[in-house]
Amino acid sequence: MNSAYGALTTVVMTVGLLGASPPASALSKTGDQLLENCQSPLDAQQGLCEGFIEGTADGFLVGMSRAKACWFKIPQNVETRQLVDVTVRFLQVHPKERVEAAASLTLQALREAFPC
Repeated sequence: MNSAYGALTTVVMTVGLLGASPPASALSKTGDQLLENCQSPLDAQQGLCEGFIEGTADGFLVGMSRAKACWFKIPQNVETRQLVDVTVRFLQVHPKERVEAAASLTLQALREAFPC
């Protein structure tokens, strides 16, 4: 299997799963946990929040780039703090969904804020 096909398959499967937004497994961070990190007064917790959101966005953007697909497009001048603000606002507006996987919710927030 060539790498472009593999990347496209990954993006298609991920986008398909995001529509369903499964509950977080025992091994994944929930939206509630991410929101707790992001709103913590502790620098270490905020660092976890920022790293999680930036890592989720970067990983997904790499997959979209390889597949030549677009699910969201973050402008170059957007800083990590803005990504955090967008994600936190999404989590606050969707409290019932916060039991779902934080990565899925982060990608939904970014898609809503930065559509292609």
